[in-house]
Amino acid sequence: QSSWHKSTKFAKLKISYPLECRRQESRKGEQMIQFEGQVVLVTGASRGIGAATALGFARAGVRGVVVHYHTRLEEARAVADKIEQAGVESIVLGADLADAAAVETLFSESFARFGGIDVVVANAGIWPPEPCPLERVSPERWAHTLRVNLDGMFHVCREAGKILRGDGALVRVSSTAGQ
Repeated sequence: QSSWHKSTKFAKLKISYPLECRRQESRKGEQMIQFEGQVVLVTGASRGIGAATALGFARAGVRGVVVHYHTRLEEARAVADKIEQAGVESIVLGADLADAAAVETLFSESFARFGGIDVVVANAGIWPPEPCPLERVSPERWAHTLRVNLDGMFHVCREAGKILRGDGALVRVSSTAGQ
């Protein structure tokens, strides 16, 4: 490890299951991790991988889930409703992850609601919905993509490092869309 890495709080984050996790069998008899009593914040949780992740944590026994969205409020509410139906507390919070102040507010509101966060899943990201060869991507579109995907990830990881409890976990999700 570099001396920079050792000096940051991120050096304390472990890529492993929090200590309170325990295994239980799923309906299919498979082993599944249980996160009983923990709080999870999932960015980009209004649809796709983020929604599935948030719902998976609810099934694994967390105490609370922060459902983050940027523009899809109704879809985020639908995910939160399913989480609540599973008997898990949830909160829906919107934020533009490219905006450092908005991300700070996202984490402070999450902390105010649950008193802490044990797991952060940094999942949100964008890519043009229609196929677009790189040579046709405008500089403005490229800059916006970098602000959300790169700066947004930085802002989320930075705030997670400030707020995660003890053996908290930071999970960063990336995509092959940029290849």
